[in-house]
Amino acid sequence: MKRILIVEDELYLQKTIKELLEKHGYHTITSSSLSDAMHYMLNIDDIDLFLLDIWLPDGDGFQLCRHIRQRSMTHRGRYRKILPIPRYRSHSETHPFPYSV
Repeated sequence: MKRILIVEDELYLQKTIKELLEKHGYHTITSSSLSDAMHYMLNIDDIDLFLLDIWLPDGDGFQLCRHIRQRSMTHRGRYRKILPIPRYRSHSETHPFPYSV
């Protein structure tokens, strides 16, 4: 069974992704912070895929990505897959005024 680490600080999104993946037969681990994700990465060898939020409360997904890549190169030559979770802006953030003048 494939094991996926979901790193997402928005709990609703984390739960939704977890339920969807488990419905399709994947084993998931969830983390809401960079520090927890680092702990899992260092202590669980059989994580097949990392789903990373880019903006986390204690760092960013890019930091974790670099650590995963470094560890993958030195850890039995196993190449781990990483997929970012994009953060789309809401319409109000990209268009602050509802009507153009």
